[in-house]
Amino acid sequence: MITALFNQTVVPPDTTAPTVTASPPGGDVTALPTVTLTASEPATIYYTVDGSTPTTASPVYSAPIALTGLISTLQYFVVDTVGNASAVQTQTYTVVIPPAVMPPAAWVDTTIPAAPGPSGDWGAIPAPVVPTRTPLAPLVGLTSYSITMAGVDITGQVQTCQITEAETTALSTATLEVPVGMAVHQDDPVQITFGGITREYLVSEISPAGPKRSIWCRSKACVLDAPHAASRSWNGWDTPYATAHDLATAVCGSVPLVWSVPDWNLPVRWDLTGTPIEVLQQLMNSINALVCSNPDGSITCRRRWPVRPPDMPAATPVDTVSRDTAIGTLSAKAVPGQGYGTVTVYGYDPSANLPDMEVEEQSPVIGSAVHVRLFWPVAPPPTFTTFITDGTDALMSTGTTTITEEVTFDNGVGSVKYPILKLHGYKWIGSDLGAIWRLAGGSANQLSTAAPGGRGVAEVTYTAEYQRWILTGQTAAKCIFGVDVSAGQVSATMSYTGGGSVAPAITAPLINDTAACIEAGTTFLDNDRAVMAISAEMPLTATDIRIGDTLQVTDQVTGVAGNGRASSITISLAPARTTRKLEVQVPC
Repeated sequence: MITALFNQTVVPPDTTAPTVTASPPGGDVTALPTVTLTASEPATIYYTVDGSTPTTASPVYSAPIALTGLISTLQYFVVDTVGNASAVQTQTYTVVIPPAVMPPAAWVDTTIPAAPGPSGDWGAIPAPVVPTRTPLAPLVGLTSYSITMAGVDITGQVQTCQITEAETTALSTATLEVPVGMAVHQDDPVQITFGGITREYLVSEISPAGPKRSIWCRSKACVLDAPHAASRSWNGWDTPYATAHDLATAVCGSVPLVWSVPDWNLPVRWDLTGTPIEVLQQLMNSINALVCSNPDGSITCRRRWPVRPPDMPAATPVDTVSRDTAIGTLSAKAVPGQGYGTVTVYGYDPSANLPDMEVEEQSPVIGSAVHVRLFWPVAPPPTFTTFITDGTDALMSTGTTTITEEVTFDNGVGSVKYPILKLHGYKWIGSDLGAIWRLAGGSANQLSTAAPGGRGVAEVTYTAEYQRWILTGQTAAKCIFGVDVSAGQVSATMSYTGGGSVAPAITAPLINDTAACIEAGTTFLDNDRAVMAISAEMPLTATDIRIGDTLQVTDQVTGVAGNGRASSITISLAPARTTRKLEVQVPC
């Protein structure tokens, strides 16, 4: 037998995964491209564009992929004919509108008027000339309002006007921005009329002369406060007032008083010290009541809310707050109650290049980390130091967030909330003013258009960059984390404990009539339940809403529904838009 031997070559099995390339690759683009995927050998490519990780059940690549949106993420992998699979690859394409080096020749920043006198000397001769301005119909809200000072109509010269009313302050205020050339004197009467209601104020503070002049006014009832009225002591030994109403009437003097709380007998030994308005506040605080000024300058002493939440469903609301009636966003947060914590952020001089601060945890828990975001207006940030009153802080990372925000443009200029890292896109609401861009080397928040006198509203999408700090080791009930730069500080306060009662007990020193205290509501506080504070900006309408008014809240997103009471009102009057920002507290 003859055996033949032959040399045989053994081919090893294919275990190498193919590769795939994307053209063009991810990165910043001026417009989203159509992406071509190419495998290194015959194979099947699977991909996704919805943010999910692709699998063999995902779409199969067969033709170039047309991407959509301002930021698009393409993920893909490839499997060859024998089953070798590559790792998942990711390409992110971000639409970026590059900053313009200069605005077009037709664009002029008209937000700051030219100096009316020699540069740097606003009080020099010749006297400043007051520029004239024709009031324009607002884009949002009431179409007309009027402002007079010392009997003279100054509506056309007031650049902005903001009215603030809150439960925490007895006197409503108004802040006006006017040209420097306008004659203004301390205690000048100011009348602001809209929606058929006239609000009366007295000029209290006037800013130094400059391109603009800020005038701060208080309700006409400020005659009950310093410097119009001096502090004095009211006590039970040398005054004849037996009841709280008697004393309140005497304190108000010629200022009309609306008494809307139960009367009660004053103790034989009682002592109040301060200006008349401060005495009224001390008197009302003793039964958890409020002092507030009215549009005509009179004073109302009334019940504070929340005291009897069960009463709220039966009240008749004066208006409705919902996402349909709000401009932009509507938000809700828990007001301190048993088992709830609070977060408060404080800001100072905005010209000091201080960052905006945001605390991520709305109800911090002792023993758990708390995170704070710093949005710096300049890059790189200025030299700064951090401080914390309890525990330790450390910089975790630098991150980005993409924001879509409604921006009002007036005279071709608008500003967003956060410093812009990358500008992605925009959509005009109503009038189309054309292209929007940010200026290279300009304010990180400012945007401009090609229309010098353009007025409109646009949704702007952009990316902001922030530092993320972590706070650990807190053992106190409250701690402060802050940033200190040479020109100022900004800080956030974290509270880790519940609120408890917001009214004094019925044994408060000024109370000796238990029945009056019970009727006033101090013993009916629902301390076992929190309330939700709803914040919404709404168009200013003819409906007059006052602090304490009942409002119906309907919000499917947060699930808040029912009657609440207005606790804070900010009214803004400007040629671009007239709005009313409300905070409404709703039992929950």
